[in-house]
Amino acid sequence: VRQAPEVKLRVLVCSPSNCGVDEVLKRLVTIGLIRRDGANFVPSIVRLGAHDSMTHEAREVSLDRLTANAKADARMTGQRPKSQQQIIQDADIVA
Repeated sequence: VRQAPEVKLRVLVCSPSNCGVDEVLKRLVTIGLIRRDGANFVPSIVRLGAHDSMTHEAREVSLDRLTANAKADARMTGQRPKSQQQIIQDADIVA
């Protein structure tokens, strides 16, 4: 029996305002989501946009911050850092 490859589901969060997007992200980070099996989990999130328009919580998951963290981790481990494209592709939620 041949199995289909697992497809990664992703979510794009949009809002007419930056505050709306940041509020959704804040709730996702603090509350998380519930899987089909009933278990809680916090999805990986990437916030795109200018830092000036983000709340403090949103800046923690901004692409710039995640890229800087990846570079710092790579320096410590001696591995190659993830690219911004890879960070976005690996995210469960992009906002």
